[in-house]
Amino acid sequence: RNNEVLFTRTLVDVPWSPKAHYNLGVFYLDERGDARRAKPHFESVLGFYPDHVLSLMCLGDIASGERDFDAMERYYRRVLELAPAQEAVRRELERYEQHNRQQGERR
Repeated sequence: RNNEVLFTRTLVDVPWSPKAHYNLGVFYLDERGDARRAKPHFESVLGFYPDHVLSLMCLGDIASGERDFDAMERYYRRVLELAPAQEAVRRELERYEQHNRQQGERR
């Protein structure tokens, strides 16, 4: 709760703070499990820093949870362009591609 208050107050005083947006997004996502409230904060970070890998990863995770696999794929591919060593993201994309191939074989 204290973190939420701190980050929210920071955004009232400094609404252009990408760090406060990122931290509040992480708080909502990790501490509250509230992807709906977290998402706009990560999107705000990308408005300041379009190549912010951690925000891209979080948005990919949120898109996956929302079953928006096209968005998930876009976010994760961008992460791998910027940070090719992100093995967890690579594995998630491979699972997604394997699932798509299996679905295509069933048709």
